[in-house]
Amino acid sequence: MEPGQIKYNSAFASEVAGWFEAEKFDYRRLEYSGFDAFCLSENEGITIICIDLHTWSGRIPAIHPVLSSPLLPGEQLLVIWEDIWYRKKEIVKSRLRALLGFSTRIPARLTRVRKIDKPTADSFLDRHHMNGSTAARYRFGLFLPERHFGKLPAGLVAGSGDEILLAVAAFAAPKIFRHNEIPYKSGELIRFANHSGTTVVGGLSKLVEHFARTYRPDDIMTYADLEWSHGPSFQRAGFKLAGQTAPIAFLVDSDNFSRYPRHRLDNKVIYSASRPLVSVTNAGSLKYVRQFRHSAPPLPQKDDVPPRMLRKGPPYDLVVVAGPTASGKTSLAVRIAYELGGEIISLDSRQVFKGMDIGSGKDLNEYRIDGQDIPYHLVDILPAGTPYNVHQFKSDFREVFRSLLEKKKPVIACGGSGLYLQAVLNMLTEMDKAPSILIIGLNPPAETRRKRIRVRLLKRLEEGMVEEVKRLIGGGVPEEVLIGYGLEYKYITLYIQGKLPYEKMVSSLLSEIVRFSKRQMTFLKKIERSGYTIHWL
Repeated sequence: MEPGQIKYNSAFASEVAGWFEAEKFDYRRLEYSGFDAFCLSENEGITIICIDLHTWSGRIPAIHPVLSSPLLPGEQLLVIWEDIWYRKKEIVKSRLRALLGFSTRIPARLTRVRKIDKPTADSFLDRHHMNGSTAARYRFGLFLPERHFGKLPAGLVAGSGDEILLAVAAFAAPKIFRHNEIPYKSGELIRFANHSGTTVVGGLSKLVEHFARTYRPDDIMTYADLEWSHGPSFQRAGFKLAGQTAPIAFLVDSDNFSRYPRHRLDNKVIYSASRPLVSVTNAGSLKYVRQFRHSAPPLPQKDDVPPRMLRKGPPYDLVVVAGPTASGKTSLAVRIAYELGGEIISLDSRQVFKGMDIGSGKDLNEYRIDGQDIPYHLVDILPAGTPYNVHQFKSDFREVFRSLLEKKKPVIACGGSGLYLQAVLNMLTEMDKAPSILIIGLNPPAETRRKRIRVRLLKRLEEGMVEEVKRLIGGGVPEEVLIGYGLEYKYITLYIQGKLPYEKMVSSLLSEIVRFSKRQMTFLKKIERSGYTIHWL
């Protein structure tokens, strides 16, 4: 049949029919809840519904309840939105060809798994996945060696070198949960895509199992888009249906077909649109979960720190993250605590005080990762100005440390106060049973440290560090005590007293923080010379 001889509800559906003709797919034209639809004779169980924005606008068709209801064996409903067709046309065509059995099939056993970087994964997903790239912690690819290129179309391997990337999987960092007081680690597969025109048979299983052996989650969850699949590929990979998510609302610009999640929409987008955006709603997703037993040995990972801790359970009673200021200690400590299900004890001499937030660099927002709050200790335990010294700190640290050990909680200590770190190390060696300690040291190049210090200082001043010092003074903290705290509190107090102009205060403070970072490194080297091993990054 000729698409031009049939009157379609939209030019979009007519174009889809024209592509069927060009591909020599036999089809029957249907109408589904007012939309153009097609049944392909290559697979009588597949019905494709073309949703154009004009017909959709202003009403909610009865398509989504049908999509989410149980289907007969072999029956499948697919939805192609007009905006998705025009923005991701080649990916849509590739998905349809694969569903109809017209893609090149490559056994996963011929491919090799390798970790890939973010640019490589993002580029691949943008070209081969309907939803494009995504934020992810871990990314793996399946590479086909040159000796197997004969199994692929010639145009696919042109200029690819000695291997070609055929599939990519992106995973979120596993999260630690507790069930009946027993911790377990749950991972998430966020994206999986084959190279357009190909299907790596068993590729999904190979990538999921590699991730599981490497990071040892107790389960991995993922989601199947109801508009394209009820998840048979996940079922073949060992996943089991575990639930269903609600539909998600979007707004679509009918001029350029850009799609925006309603809950994340920027008002600038609304104001810049030449006409009102079209409100659409997808069909939601099915949630799948695969359980694992950790009988296989973990795979080595050189770029994760420290890998044996993250997969076999911590062989140390205490992990210390040390380094000069602005070296990234907090973010690394939070990541390790997240991976281990542990808690953090601060080694900072000024973060013990309430109200000294910006100047002491508490950065409490960093203690939340992937939606999970990481517990921390010895922060905000005393009013500012209260006398406190290293001896009191040792006592407080010992109490928290022993409590966490009794709870069998991994303990991560983090901070840049050298005297406090030295006091902790001395105290632990004096215990009846000396605990095992791993010390990780961060040591960025000097010029990098200086740049970070400058950027951070200017940012903290913009965030209200001067106002913070004024509040402390107004709250009764003596100015001489603030000066005694040093660095930010010293120089800003001198500025407030009129003893330093603002520009001089900033430049002097920058120079003093840089010198302080050098002294921190000197102190850590001294600790190292005294017999402690520091694993420098």
